[in-house]
Amino acid sequence: MRMSLLSLLRRHRLKLFELKRRPAGAGRLAGFVLDASPELILMHRVDFDTFTLNGYTAIRCSDIAAFRSFGRHEYWQRRAVEHFGLVPVPVLGLPVGSFGELLASKELAGRLVSVHRERMAANVFFIGPVTSVAGGRLTMEDLDRNAKWSGPRRIRLADVTRVDFADGYLRALEATAPKRRAALRKT
Repeated sequence: MRMSLLSLLRRHRLKLFELKRRPAGAGRLAGFVLDASPELILMHRVDFDTFTLNGYTAIRCSDIAAFRSFGRHEYWQRRAVEHFGLVPVPVLGLPVGSFGELLASKELAGRLVSVHRERMAANVFFIGPVTSVAGGRLTMEDLDRNAKWSGPRRIRLADVTRVDFADGYLRALEATAPKRRAALRKT
């Protein structure tokens, strides 16, 4: 990451940004920057379709193609965020040095996360709780698109481009998927 972007993000922590990402198809993310390291940016996402806070996203700094800060009051997006009273909620103690540190953290232990490998397939991601991080790989209990537990999945950390947690989709899955222990007893 260009050092100027990292210093800008750190100076404007808890401010509203939009980040355009590589590769093509990875899209844009909007939200409040909570933390940044030379490797990762952690955001509390703002859904610009509904102007609601919608979970957290960690992305690789090296994938940032362009960015826009909504720091001035002249931006209608900033005024809308203020109008709806959207205030970011930091996740205390969450490490952002690398995806390995983030995914192995006690703050994410047992929680559903979505892991994206956008350089391999832009619209494919895997959901589940991470059970281990070791040897450059993560292992997660995989929850398939029918909300059924399908067993462990191993993913190379070097392939990970984005991690989401605590968004509406993942909260809905947590509420409706069978409990893991019960699902494992049936197999």
